[in-house]
Amino acid sequence: MSDIQRALARVRERIAEAALRAGRDPAGVTLVAVSKTFPAEAVLEAVAAGQQDFGENRVEEALPKIEAVSRSQKSEYRSQNTEYRSQNTEVRSQNTEHRTQNTEDGTQRAEAGPEDMHYAIRATQYGTRNTQSPIPNPQSKIQHPKSDIRWHLIGHLQSRKARDAAGHFSLIHSIDSVRLAETLERRVAGLEPDASPIQDILLECNVSGEETKSGFDLAGWEHDSDKFNRFADDVTRILALPHLRALGLMTMAPIVDHPDQARPCFASLRALRDALAERLPAASLPHLSMGMTDDFEAAIAEGATLVRIGRAIFGARHI
Repeated sequence: MSDIQRALARVRERIAEAALRAGRDPAGVTLVAVSKTFPAEAVLEAVAAGQQDFGENRVEEALPKIEAVSRSQKSEYRSQNTEYRSQNTEVRSQNTEHRTQNTEDGTQRAEAGPEDMHYAIRATQYGTRNTQSPIPNPQSKIQHPKSDIRWHLIGHLQSRKARDAAGHFSLIHSIDSVRLAETLERRVAGLEPDASPIQDILLECNVSGEETKSGFDLAGWEHDSDKFNRFADDVTRILALPHLRALGLMTMAPIVDHPDQARPCFASLRALRDALAERLPAASLPHLSMGMTDDFEAAIAEGATLVRIGRAIFGARHI
């Protein structure tokens, strides 16, 4: 087991423990392994340990990595398939040999006298020479070459990058304006018809009030009805876009000395989601993407369904 795989196992344990402490089912929390700045080989190590969800910050870094991982998986599939075909050819050759031997044995027994036939039967009573080996199913242990990996775009998405992002990510966490949503809508609508042009998104919300953070401005929304009403109107407009599917909210907590100090930020996002559910009962916004390496356990305690963890899995970032 590699260092990445050991770290991944430990993070999964911590997620499960945090969920149980909060009275939640650990299966309700998805780990997004943040692989930004790390090579495709690091992703493949995590994939080998069963990790399926990976987060990237920048479209221009993510797309070559997605292609490299996909190419490696397809190459492995072809290699495995060639090996199984070779095994099947060998088994068929052995089966042909067994059938030839069976025919010869049958001819010898037909020509033998009673005593000879008795010993011929005894000679094969406990043997396996004439037992045909089953032909293994060449698909039984091979995954389909279509990858099961789900790629998440978790970093800020510029409008000019929307064309490149469309259709390449299972979930885009960082839609921070109606304008960006409308731009992405046009890009997704322009995809080929067989590309299933529906893009899942989350709405990034700045509930901490930090000027360095992106997102809809929702600091203090609990005490500012105008701010909440404007956001509810924006969400209504985004929900009406036919090629986007909003699944929830995302936030980044401020850097703090102790994880529990981030809990008010996470609690605010959860309360915002619940308030939207009351205002817009037809909307389904089940997901809360919040919590990173230093505070994900606090985020889980406040209802996170997606946690974005990089350093605790892959180590210090390569800049």
